[in-house]
Amino acid sequence: MRRAKLIIFFLFLWLSEILIKDCFSIFSVKTDLFIPALVNLGLNYSLREVLGFGFFLGFLQDIGGSYPLGINSLIFLSLGGLIYKINNSFVIETFASKLLLVIFGVLMLNILKSIFFYLGGFTASIFFFFKNTAFSLLYTTALSIIVFKTMDFLCR
Repeated sequence: MRRAKLIIFFLFLWLSEILIKDCFSIFSVKTDLFIPALVNLGLNYSLREVLGFGFFLGFLQDIGGSYPLGINSLIFLSLGGLIYKINNSFVIETFASKLLLVIFGVLMLNILKSIFFYLGGFTASIFFFFKNTAFSLLYTTALSIIVFKTMDFLCR
């Protein structure tokens, strides 16, 4: 039952990102609500569930995004495993440490996407990368509180 609730919640996040994401962009930078969901998964679930849901979240982003199919799936699968390993290596209990993991996740996501863009022959300015990363960090970290509270409520 818990997995079904999570899948429904992730589908709701995906639809909200597709339908209303443009309305809430700041300086044309959009939030990524899947990162806080992935952090919460990495802190509270088994490695198998984290990797499965990480791939699922990445696949949802692949469907609704402009990246080649599979890039986000690979990135989210890798990030989920990395967050799980970090959780097993360090004690992460405070809310501030969860927010630091969200910041880490957003940084890694932007760096990996930039690498894939570069390997695909697309180039962007450093200013564009830093602007996107800075606003995405602030925006996603602020909204991660809602994602954390909702996931904790759904999976009691």
